[in-house]
Amino acid sequence: MVYFSADQDDTTSMKIYRGMTSHQWETRQGVARKGEEREAQFHAGDTRVSAGDTDIYVGRCVQNALTFTAMDSSGYRHSWLSFTKDKSVAAFFALNELDESGSDHGVVVETTLQALRELGIAYAQNDIRVPWEQEISVDLYDSPYFPESAIIQVHHVPYSELWKVASHLQSRWGGTGAYTRHAFSL
Repeated sequence: MVYFSADQDDTTSMKIYRGMTSHQWETRQGVARKGEEREAQFHAGDTRVSAGDTDIYVGRCVQNALTFTAMDSSGYRHSWLSFTKDKSVAAFFALNELDESGSDHGVVVETTLQALRELGIAYAQNDIRVPWEQEISVDLYDSPYFPESAIIQVHHVPYSELWKVASHLQSRWGGTGAYTRHAFSL
């Protein structure tokens, strides 16, 4: 993990996002820290995928990709909650479990690196990951949930909008997970 230094550009104001279903938002499970269960779910998926893999196939592993962080850290391996730096990717992840959850819309939670820093929350940038998995990993070691005070805005995204996002991203990821940025506004 590469931690941000205090003198690094103006990256502290960068917005970062996490997607979830409305049910996950209401029950706070969407902002719960990473635990052993989520790690096990990841390993039960596409076994070809590993951290830093350059050839990732969009499949069962996708829904858990944003929770697969800090696996090489014995001290924090069960205490990380990841955010994408892109709204559209966060919205896509909100869609993944929508059908099974009974939710009628997705939720994208927005925060900033500055807000995390002010609350003393440790975070790291995962630049070695494949493009669509560029992440900010947040250390929630001392708390089971992401704090409300770190949430800058909550976007409620209709089901139809989530599908638009999914079609855009899947066409760009192709068979290898390659992702090219495109404009998307919530």
